[in-house]
Amino acid sequence: MTARNVAVVGCGGVSAMHFEGYRAHPDRVRVVAACDPVAERRAWAEREHQVPRTFASVEELLGYGGWEVAVVCTPSQLREEAVASLAAAGKHILTEKPLSESYAEASRLVALCADAGVLLAVNQNFRVHYAFGIAAQLIADGEIGAVLGISHQDLMFRQDHGWRTQRGRHALSVMGVHWLDGFRQLTGQDASRVSARTYSSPAIDCSGETDAFVQVEFGPVPVSYVQSFSSRITTTATIVITAAYAAENIRAIVAFATTTRVRLGVAMNVVRIVPLRYSPVTVMAASTISTGTPKTATPVTARSGGSAAAPYAVAPCSAARPTLSTATVAAVQSSDRVVDSLIRSDSSTATMFTG
Repeated sequence: MTARNVAVVGCGGVSAMHFEGYRAHPDRVRVVAACDPVAERRAWAEREHQVPRTFASVEELLGYGGWEVAVVCTPSQLREEAVASLAAAGKHILTEKPLSESYAEASRLVALCADAGVLLAVNQNFRVHYAFGIAAQLIADGEIGAVLGISHQDLMFRQDHGWRTQRGRHALSVMGVHWLDGFRQLTGQDASRVSARTYSSPAIDCSGETDAFVQVEFGPVPVSYVQSFSSRITTTATIVITAAYAAENIRAIVAFATTTRVRLGVAMNVVRIVPLRYSPVTVMAASTISTGTPKTATPVTARSGGSAAAPYAVAPCSAARPTLSTATVAAVQSSDRVVDSLIRSDSSTATMFTG
């Protein structure tokens, strides 16, 4: 594999993660230069991250040869000018999030790079940092059934500092960019409809929103998303509702929950796969699963057979309804208990599946 020589544009807080990440992969990436208008930040990059050459501006950096890719870590309001100069010089570009502060500006950036014949990419690190990548692969492989809907909550009390607090967008710009990209990854589609309501709490010192309630449709898949930077509780959880009926689907869900829990190492950061199940209260009409149109699902009232001892035992309502074996029903109940324990437990899950 050929190692790429890169230059980092902007040596603020987020650049540290880039420097550390690239240093861990010298066979793939070499940081040969950086630029920042603040002398103290340039000195920091040289001292703490062993950057061999630093410059005060993008123009000075472009005068120094020997690199082919720019990693743009500037504040978002400075990004267009930097990208325009880099693209005109024929440099490929990886930029931090958000790409821009408006759709019009983002369109200009994409057009600039396309016209210059250079690659433009956004650093969507949560595709691997969070469990989106694992879940998306299982969904793509048909392991856990079709996605019917997603519910996501990201609640915290967070006071940022510096330039971010002065921008017109805040919580959705800081964290929403991660989650909205993750929803695209899970559904395999772009958003077709969106509505949102935002608020700004006086408890947080910032110009933009601190809280948001967002509803997005990715084709036939609805997503409900709540973001808060002013919450008294802290939780991050993604619930994916799937049409998983077969026993092998349930086993895949349990295996996924185990892998996710062990990989992330923290109970709150879990993408939770929830199979649509037959309960004694409400079930979904089987036809909505076979046609793939869950938005028009017709609730079916409880059938006979449900009880406290066997809450998932329901009589078939039509010939089209999938037949649930006793083993599959038991597997659904078991997976619910396992996933619940994974989310609530701080201990290792390595010994939870020994039977």
